[in-house]
Amino acid sequence: MNLKTKMDASVPVDGLASPSSGVLPYRHAALDVLRGLTIMFMILVNSPGSWEHVYAPLRHATWHGMTPTDLVFPLFLFIVGASLYLSFAKSTTSSPNRRMQKITKKAVILFGIGLLLHWFPFQNSLSDLRIMGVLQRIALCTLFASALLLYCSQRGYQLFACGILLGYQCCYLMGDYAASLSLLGNPVRQFDILVFGEEHLWQGFGLAFDPEGLLSTIPAIVNVIIGFECMRLYQKGKVRELYLIAVAFLMLGGLWHFLFPVNKSLWTSSYVLFSSGLCLLLFLGVTRLHIYVQFSKIWTPFLVFGMNPLFLYALSWLMLRTVDLIFVSNEKELIPLSVYLFNLMSFVLANELASFLYSLFNMAFAGIVGFVLYQYRIFIKI
Repeated sequence: MNLKTKMDASVPVDGLASPSSGVLPYRHAALDVLRGLTIMFMILVNSPGSWEHVYAPLRHATWHGMTPTDLVFPLFLFIVGASLYLSFAKSTTSSPNRRMQKITKKAVILFGIGLLLHWFPFQNSLSDLRIMGVLQRIALCTLFASALLLYCSQRGYQLFACGILLGYQCCYLMGDYAASLSLLGNPVRQFDILVFGEEHLWQGFGLAFDPEGLLSTIPAIVNVIIGFECMRLYQKGKVRELYLIAVAFLMLGGLWHFLFPVNKSLWTSSYVLFSSGLCLLLFLGVTRLHIYVQFSKIWTPFLVFGMNPLFLYALSWLMLRTVDLIFVSNEKELIPLSVYLFNLMSFVLANELASFLYSLFNMAFAGIVGFVLYQYRIFIKI
């Protein structure tokens, strides 16, 4: 990892190149704003005071369907793709092999950080360590999407992306289709058990099933490619076409839902298209709004999170795990500090509100650290 203490001098932190100007800055401020918003929401939904008391929009869909929370992860992958385009455009003199070497190194480090976060506080046996996860999926999607983008022609990686979505649908048609869409019988679970074993999968559904599984990571690569293509078109000034593409994605995803339901846990092909349509609309909306109030300090909180996204995400994770390791006396027994704090807040507030405020405090802690880094122009990169 390295620390960058300043940005490209040609583009200020609050600057934004016009899509038709032909300028390809290393930093795209509106993209940083959207990235920051995404990380803030990721922290918010991952750190409730109690998982039993969460406002409905802050929950993932039980199975089929989609909530606002289910948009967070594909939005981050969309941003990864858009950022890849800006990065590739900046380093036009580097060979594809050289770029892939750097990307592979970063992906391995990011995957390793994800494993370490799952293992923390390093007291549990490695025999049941969860292998896949959020950072691991980001690493794999970035790695394989970059390979396609660097070594295939534009038409080649577009066709490959379509092939991934159609091929993923075929995985569910090879047996009992109804069973393949269930929690117990889906091919994602069967594949991950075959590769990793049940003990290395997430157990949050009451059985071995990982919503960030290896097989379901394959269609998630398409989210990155879509983000790359959307930024390419945006930089060419094709904003009107992007709105039409967003509507087309929403329509195709909605229609495909009737055959292959929108499902974040399985990362179905319809989910890829539908979420990408929403992500594109959010990107266009934030970009447009940012142009009108370009230098307003209203964006500072989002830039704080957007400039050090993975560091602040990992920091919030470590804080949550650390608080769970501290035990305090509750008259009759010792309970984790996290439970004690939630009980204290829920004594005077409704359970859902107390749980939400607990998440806000965790996000605020990460934000304070991020603000200090932002003030000193310290940007921690892999």
